[in-house]
Amino acid sequence: MREKRTIIQNQTLPVIALRGLVLFPKMVLHFDIGREKSIAALNQSLESGRRVFLTAQSNIQEDNPHADGLYRVGVIAEVKQVIRVQGSGLRVMAEGLTRAKIMSVSQEEPYFVAEVRPYPTRRIPSGSQDMVSALMRTVKNLFEEYVSLSPKMPKELVIGVIAAEDPLLLSEYVAGNVPLPVEEKQEVLEESNILRRLEILAEIFENENEILRLEAGIYEKVKN
Repeated sequence: MREKRTIIQNQTLPVIALRGLVLFPKMVLHFDIGREKSIAALNQSLESGRRVFLTAQSNIQEDNPHADGLYRVGVIAEVKQVIRVQGSGLRVMAEGLTRAKIMSVSQEEPYFVAEVRPYPTRRIPSGSQDMVSALMRTVKNLFEEYVSLSPKMPKELVIGVIAAEDPLLLSEYVAGNVPLPVEEKQEVLEESNILRRLEILAEIFENENEILRLEAGIYEKVKN
């Protein structure tokens, strides 16, 4: 019996450039928008099924990024709620649905429109379960050390990470909720190999923990 193949279809969607934020699938994100281009893209989304492509801009200082200033990998999301805030800004709540990649940008004004293609992660090779378990344990242990050095992390986040049993969910839950630089979050989002994703997270937490230990040592010296 032949294996049934999943047909992946491109979608044409309005695009909102996120400044300093990276969304992951199955994650709910609250963010404010005020740029005319972003508001126009949001309005188009609300008029056509509430779907929008959310991706980070590479330079957060850029007020009006062009298409080449957007990361190509982002997330197709569903707009759940829009609230008007002080002035002309809007506060948006969106839920990430699936990772996707920009294939082409057909419009930049008055808002971005892109053809995007769902971009699923690769299957974990058979026989790799021991490596998966080892990497998951490493990430969780490093995360627990990170929490001990940075104790302001929400209790629910800590519980969620420790309880995670799926490697893909673990990688996206950690990267999506821990306050890491955009470049590091984006590196995790763009990686299709789940084993490599876990390795990247382990490397990130090794570096973060080393910095936090140094900061704690400096603080103790200054205090004494």
